[in-house]
Amino acid sequence: MARWKILFAVAFGALVWSGSALAATPQQLTVTASDGVKLACSLVVPDAAAPAGGFPGVMLFHGLGGRHQDLEPLAVQFLAPAGYESLECDARGHGASEGLFGLDGPRDVQDTKELFSYLAGRTGNTDIGALGISLGGGAVWNAAVAGVSFRAIVPVITWTNLATALAPQGLSKSGLVQLLASLVPESRWDADLLAAKSSLVTSTNMASVNTLAASRSPISKLAGLATPTLMIQGRRDFLFDIDQALAAYKVLKGPKRLYIGDLGHAPGI
Repeated sequence: MARWKILFAVAFGALVWSGSALAATPQQLTVTASDGVKLACSLVVPDAAAPAGGFPGVMLFHGLGGRHQDLEPLAVQFLAPAGYESLECDARGHGASEGLFGLDGPRDVQDTKELFSYLAGRTGNTDIGALGISLGGGAVWNAAVAGVSFRAIVPVITWTNLATALAPQGLSKSGLVQLLASLVPESRWDADLLAAKSSLVTSTNMASVNTLAASRSPISKLAGLATPTLMIQGRRDFLFDIDQALAAYKVLKGPKRLYIGDLGHAPGI
């Protein structure tokens, strides 16, 4: 049951967004990645003495075009009062973080590994869960299957197979792809994404798109994932539809729950 405490705390925060008094003030900081890129982050620490062994932690991941401040209300209103220290950071190419946006590619996964180590080293406690929304949900999935030892995860309205999410049956959702592309300036994209953009928009040279998507899709590795998982997906989401979560639910072998509700990416909600 101890392994589920983080899961319940982050799930409560994701589903209920009102009513708690402020219990902590976000501390703004910069974490330098192993390649020298500076990531803009904040810590929210419970306003109480740390328990023996340190506070358990939660890492929060924002959506495409977002920033870490988007998630600070969740940390302040729900996680800190529940006794969790949280870390939220701008993804590469977002907000005040340096670097190039990689759509949860290998370098982004490495960032998550390093941020996990940073938080565990700071608190002295490796009991760390994760919640991510949309792009952030992809970050959580991809880090988990890459071996980041989260105690529990909550991927929210996200993908497990990026190729089928953005180009079902090999035909791109070109309008949605272009809309998403507008949320992060191309000057902040990495070379792999720039090379794949025109193919994804026009549904041509899909082999290269599939190669890029495969390295960012956790579905083929989920059968080996034992981390307790709560998936939160919209019943009608025209970007990441319910099939993305259902496919994951079928193959996950560890403890799992799936919440389906009226939430997600417009215009599906």
